[in-house]
Amino acid sequence: MKLLLTLLSVLAYISSTIAVKPTVISVTPAQNWEGIDGSWNTFALRVGTPPQVVRVLPSTNSQETWVIAPRACLYEDDKDACAEARGGVFNTNASTTFAQQGLYDLGLEKQLNYSGNAIFGYDTVALGYAGEGGPSLNHQIVGALAKEDYWFGHLGLHPKSTNFTNVTQNVPSFVASLRTEGLIPSVSWGYTAGAPYRFAKVQASLSLGGYDRNRFIPNNITFPMAPDNERDLLVFVNGITAVNNHNIHDSLLPIPIYAFIDSTIAEIWLPVDACRAFESAFGLSYDLATGLYFVSDTLHNALISANPNITFVLSSAPGLQTTQITLPYAAFDLTAKAPYRGLAADQRYFPLRRAANDTQYTLGRTFLQEAYISVDWERQNFSVYQCLWNPNAPQLLVPIASLDGHKPRNKKRPSPLSTAVVVGIVFGVVILLGTIIILSFLLWRSNRRRKQREADVLVKEKNDDVEARDDRVIAKVELDAGDSQIPSQFPMEKGMLEKGKFHNEVFELPGDLPDHPEADGRELSEKEAIRVREHRYNGIEEPPLENSPISPVSPSTGTGLTRNITSATVGISPITPSDGTSSLASLRGGAIRGGPSKKRIKASDVHIIGGSTRRAGSAHGTPGEALEGDTGPALTDTPVDRKRFSFERKL
Repeated sequence: MKLLLTLLSVLAYISSTIAVKPTVISVTPAQNWEGIDGSWNTFALRVGTPPQVVRVLPSTNSQETWVIAPRACLYEDDKDACAEARGGVFNTNASTTFAQQGLYDLGLEKQLNYSGNAIFGYDTVALGYAGEGGPSLNHQIVGALAKEDYWFGHLGLHPKSTNFTNVTQNVPSFVASLRTEGLIPSVSWGYTAGAPYRFAKVQASLSLGGYDRNRFIPNNITFPMAPDNERDLLVFVNGITAVNNHNIHDSLLPIPIYAFIDSTIAEIWLPVDACRAFESAFGLSYDLATGLYFVSDTLHNALISANPNITFVLSSAPGLQTTQITLPYAAFDLTAKAPYRGLAADQRYFPLRRAANDTQYTLGRTFLQEAYISVDWERQNFSVYQCLWNPNAPQLLVPIASLDGHKPRNKKRPSPLSTAVVVGIVFGVVILLGTIIILSFLLWRSNRRRKQREADVLVKEKNDDVEARDDRVIAKVELDAGDSQIPSQFPMEKGMLEKGKFHNEVFELPGDLPDHPEADGRELSEKEAIRVREHRYNGIEEPPLENSPISPVSPSTGTGLTRNITSATVGISPITPSDGTSSLASLRGGAIRGGPSKKRIKASDVHIIGGSTRRAGSAHGTPGEALEGDTGPALTDTPVDRKRFSFERKL
């Protein structure tokens, strides 16, 4: 349990401090194709708290997030339809995290005569719909506008900062904040507007921190950024040509120009001479009231039949290597809807606009339908590629490395992990803990079984050892309890015949034993006492008896024996004393059998060691009678005090 708690603590610490490796963020486009100046693929954002979903377009020229305010539909009869047509509205009053900074003018696209104002403030901005796992950033600049010049809100891709009060209080852009938080590898992105006329409508592609390699045909041309951060994505347009099905070539750009790539607007702004060349080549008519080129149904059918391709020849500067971006007529076949440019009804139009000066030369979203642009703000360069149309090509995101070695410029705390990452970590922890628990249980059960087997083996070995020791036991042999071989002098009761483990007959002596006759109380000499002690504790080897057909028998209490019995007359073995007193050699004629010298010692010469003695009786148990051959003094009840040996125990 302690191990599991420790592991959980470590995993919690790792999950709270883990630094997610920066990767390319692919912003998923919405399924909507919408707009009043054409059909464009928008992207969803979640703004404020609680999140309000709006659909916007990417802006390569803006560094801020713009949304449509509810007042944009204030005077519309169907406010909901109006809000839906503009990609949804954001109510600043409904957001608890919106920090209003004030009402400011919109300076974006002022060179194209766009104008308006918006309520700006700080709020939370997240990419994509809920559940898509898009990153969310706090304290982002949000402008809520109502002017029709900017029909949709937009997500600014420019990294430059914004300030509201003075030049020292700069607020980073959304892309720069992603880099600061370590969510993308560099301040870079790749974008193409999508093509509703290709296949089943090819959606737009927006990658932050890199590009999608499978969306374009590569080339080796790099464009440096212009020093003006209001118009930094400049390309040199060497020429524009048109070729139709009849192989008729038309030059549509009399003089090469520098043009600004800007996804904020829809049209292509060219010099008036170039516009007149387009009018001549395609039969276009210019509408002075709206400044648009309308296309009649008849002209539209003719252009569809001719199917001209319009090619832009680009380079970074005059005389340098060029690349070509070709657009089919379908890319110019757009429909303008009310209230765009004051229109009251829908009208098919050609997205070409007359520029008053070189600050208006612009390649808008129409151009980006067939072109893919990859921008590296850190290296101050970008690339423009021809789009690759492969409907089955998978997404191949390639990160653009940062100049500072993949490290965020501002080393703040790591951003909170996304929901998908947190769910993945929790799921991984649960799987890991489950695996550990299962392995621990299996290991515990294995150890338990192993210990049980070892215990069984020990028990079996012990039992086998006991059985082996039992096999080595020598069967006891006892006297037959049957009739004595001595006639009538030693009447004995018939005993039992036992069968032991080894089926040996067991012979038993009568159960009643006589009192041991004791010698007189003469104190033994030191040598004799040592011999008696050795006999008592260690036993001594009896000298061999004289050859006799029968063993001597000790008298049995209550048998009525009237004389001493010797081994020469009785064929029984001497009995061993059953008590714990000193065991002398078998008394024979009142003597004690000695050691190897066969010296006989009188009973009167023996003194029982330890404790008091009692007066000896006769062989028949009669008190006061001395044993045969006893010439010494009678035993007394007076204890004899003597010094005991250290090995002797007190009786």
